[in-house]
Amino acid sequence: MKVGDLVRFKSDRVDYKEFHGSVGLVVSVGVDTATRGIFYPVVRWLEPVLFHGKLSTESHFHDYRFEVIE
Repeated sequence: MKVGDLVRFKSDRVDYKEFHGSVGLVVSVGVDTATRGIFYPVVRWLEPVLFHGKLSTESHFHDYRFEVIE
């Protein structure tokens, strides 16, 4: 996963269900050294996601929650 990739949020759990299926663009990528190098991309959503009563335009989730759209 790299800057410029189009990604889709995926979750097989009930947490963050509001984001499931949302599509966004990776605008930056960092590494969380405390979690042994797991990547956490910053994703700007193509359509804002309503989460806890507010519209979210960007999110930071671990990379395993996303799939790159080809």
